[in-house]
Amino acid sequence: MAFFLVYNLYLLELGHQEEVMGRISGAMTLGSLAFTFPVSWLLNRFGANRIIQAGVGCTAITLLLRALSENSWLLVLLAFANGSTVAAWMVSTPPFLTQNATPAFRSRAFSLSYGTSIGMGAIAGFTVGGVSRFLASSGNVTAGLSQLSMERIILVACAGCVLVAFVLLLLLRESSLWPLTLPLGTVSPAGGDGKEETLSPRPLGDRQEVKGSGLVKPAGFFSLFASLYKETQSRRFIVRLLLVLTLWSFFVGSFSPFFNVFFHRRFNQSLGGIGIIFSLSQVCQLLAVLSMPWLVKRVGRVQAIASMQMLAAVFLPVLLLTSKVQVAGLIYLTYLSFQVMSEPALENFIMDSVVPDQRSFLSSLRYMTLFLMQALSVWASGLAIVRFGYSQLLLILAVVGISASLAFYFSFGSSSRIEQIEGPDHPL
Repeated sequence: MAFFLVYNLYLLELGHQEEVMGRISGAMTLGSLAFTFPVSWLLNRFGANRIIQAGVGCTAITLLLRALSENSWLLVLLAFANGSTVAAWMVSTPPFLTQNATPAFRSRAFSLSYGTSIGMGAIAGFTVGGVSRFLASSGNVTAGLSQLSMERIILVACAGCVLVAFVLLLLLRESSLWPLTLPLGTVSPAGGDGKEETLSPRPLGDRQEVKGSGLVKPAGFFSLFASLYKETQSRRFIVRLLLVLTLWSFFVGSFSPFFNVFFHRRFNQSLGGIGIIFSLSQVCQLLAVLSMPWLVKRVGRVQAIASMQMLAAVFLPVLLLTSKVQVAGLIYLTYLSFQVMSEPALENFIMDSVVPDQRSFLSSLRYMTLFLMQALSVWASGLAIVRFGYSQLLLILAVVGISASLAFYFSFGSSSRIEQIEGPDHPL
């Protein structure tokens, strides 16, 4: 978290503009996309524990190289490699948690993982602000590091923290004792389809795919897409979903990577001030996510998702109407909270809208669309900022966000199947 908070400011110091930042951020997203499906094969071959360890170790190396490099095209290549390493441990974490947590604790384990990520983001922001003030006021400390800027010192320190995490992960061991339930493709079946399964004593990489588990092998992704697309109801749902995901992913991925540069350029904020805004945004995101189940229960899931998307799109261009950084910070926190609130409900909506055997496919399709559109949007946004400025970009993004909200509502708001799935008290 701290690395990516500081990184664009480091690129500014090197003399790179938003266009280059967009290419670098887009390359990282493409790296994540390119490695998403190979990770599935590696998980079956080596196990989640080893992939997480290797991913975190390689992440530490790529972060260090990104902190020490200056050439723009080398930074693009390193960002692509960094995206691949991050995808390795991100994709591996859910199956690892599922395998190593008892069914009674599994839901809390996932919530704890998600909440810890947001909480550490808040801590990272405050830490970056404190470290920057300390380095700025401690000339003796930085005297021996005269060749390194404040931003580069922080980036190198972040790479060191990830390296420490890698060393700690070497102590991590997988468990093969906890019972698991379908769908999971690394379980040895003790019964038939749909029955409760238990792990075999064999290593994760030696287990075979469970028939009917819903796991989509990388090689079979497009064949499954073709078979589902032949069904009229599935075809209509996929087309509508892809439209919504394309618009919403473009909106989500466009401005967020540039928020620190925006506050630095428009409001002349220092690294410490940007760190405080980032930390407060993480706290607000956590509170927003926790409040979403209440909203879903009150107004329904489709209405809750569409309304949060609409509010996020409307609040984004309001940033252009103020010249006070305090007001701008409050507007940004509000915009980001509305944006994040819709994410878990949208994920739940997608999973509940298809039969269990299709969930892995829909999840892969969702993330493939997300990574592709975010890579395109961040590249296009960087180019637009350099040529037209932030004002026109935010207005265009507002139109895209509003379009995503309306497309979602009119595509799924009146669907009898969705209403039947949700019900008045359907949980998030």
